[in-house]
Amino acid sequence: MHTEKIFPLGQRLFEPNSPRWAAAWHQNEQIKSWVMWHLAQGNSLAAGSWDGTTLSGIAVDFFNATTGTYSRVQFANLVPGSTAAPTLWVADQTSGTIISEPLINFDEQSATLSQDYLNAALPAPDAGRYPLLITGKFQESPTSQNDFAEFLGILNSRSSGGEPDLIINGGCRVAQYAAYNLDAGCVGRGNRQFGSVDRLGFFTTQTATSGTADQNNSSSLSGGHSARLYNVSIPSELGKLHRVYRIESKDAAALKGGRISLAFESMHNAPTDLVVTVWLRHANASDDFTNVTYITHDGGQTHAYETVVLHKFEAVDLSGFPVQNGLEIEIELDCGITTNLSWEIGAFRLQRRWEATQEFLMPKYLQDLGACLRYYWHYEEDNGQIMGSGWTDTGSQSFIFLSLPSPMRASPMLTGYSPLSTWFVGGPNIGGQTVAGISLPQSSPYTVCLNFTRSISGGVTPQQPAHVYPAGGPAYLNFSAEL
Repeated sequence: MHTEKIFPLGQRLFEPNSPRWAAAWHQNEQIKSWVMWHLAQGNSLAAGSWDGTTLSGIAVDFFNATTGTYSRVQFANLVPGSTAAPTLWVADQTSGTIISEPLINFDEQSATLSQDYLNAALPAPDAGRYPLLITGKFQESPTSQNDFAEFLGILNSRSSGGEPDLIINGGCRVAQYAAYNLDAGCVGRGNRQFGSVDRLGFFTTQTATSGTADQNNSSSLSGGHSARLYNVSIPSELGKLHRVYRIESKDAAALKGGRISLAFESMHNAPTDLVVTVWLRHANASDDFTNVTYITHDGGQTHAYETVVLHKFEAVDLSGFPVQNGLEIEIELDCGITTNLSWEIGAFRLQRRWEATQEFLMPKYLQDLGACLRYYWHYEEDNGQIMGSGWTDTGSQSFIFLSLPSPMRASPMLTGYSPLSTWFVGGPNIGGQTVAGISLPQSSPYTVCLNFTRSISGGVTPQQPAHVYPAGGPAYLNFSAEL
């Protein structure tokens, strides 16, 4: 007998290696009790749809162990809250069924499930209807169980909830990077850079004569923040701007063999309509995007002047592609020759589902920040604050250790630091010596060991405590494990 547990509509309906059964229902006690009775009998499947007012086409297919036959119980349209009892029909599977509304007819004995079949048969949310699903136990061959699991995943992804959002910092609130002034150093895919906003890189196809990549924290896009390419001027008719987001293998593995939908908001100030195209590629080796392979693109969508556009790319089939190596999303704006162009994107989301969500759900800031720290850490303190401790070594070396605030994706690199004049090395026997160099001889995803070379060699007993601190103003260190 099944445990009487109800799962909210849209929640993941099964987990690997667990019994593939669950229940999804709209708030109606009459339906709940009816459904739970059938689940208690070991029934196999119920499916139907909901348009906000009426439940339609609900049916349960189940195997009757006493008679050895498959039967269907179905009731007609039912308005929640009505005191009228639903009309029930029972039909033997071998003699046909009564279907008054769109319904998935899943026959345990002979049905062949396919994504195309389900896509055609299910009422789409965009059409004003939402699929409901109630499932019982399934007692067939392993092949049938795999089909059944695929069916559950597809139907669940079409419901009004869905899988978690795999885009980190899609609301563009975390901005640890400094703004970047566009130059020849950001031309070409291999010269991807970051400007203010974490995780969302950029590059251009032609050299810009002016422009800045930064964060707009008073944006018209949902959530009020965006990643912006601001006041960009490009003298070439081949000018294009690109945004790049990469999903690491640990997350991308969940997308293998499924369908995804993504969406983002976009706005530009060019005096004419511009075309925005989304490209998907996978890494050829795990988490190594040096070489990537094309998967598909959306053909381009027109974005009007100074209009917030919700750009969707839906039901993208990833089957047959090794996306478990990592997935790259590139968003391209074809601008040509342009002067003082500003383009911003935000409210970026991607899920394993058939339709992109209409509304962007902003995570808590701490969630986004914590996730971003897996890839990049800008560590900054003001005058006098100790920023790490360790010991002195022979000559002018001082080894300083830092614990990273969050485990990083891989051992990070030291990608930047404030001018050497902003640092002092101090300690019991060191009276605030200036710094001549900073390097990173050793790191792990959890800690880093830095070598602060003092300007003065000697005069310090080796193996004595030492620390570093800002000299008269702020000082910073940048660590990166970005893809």
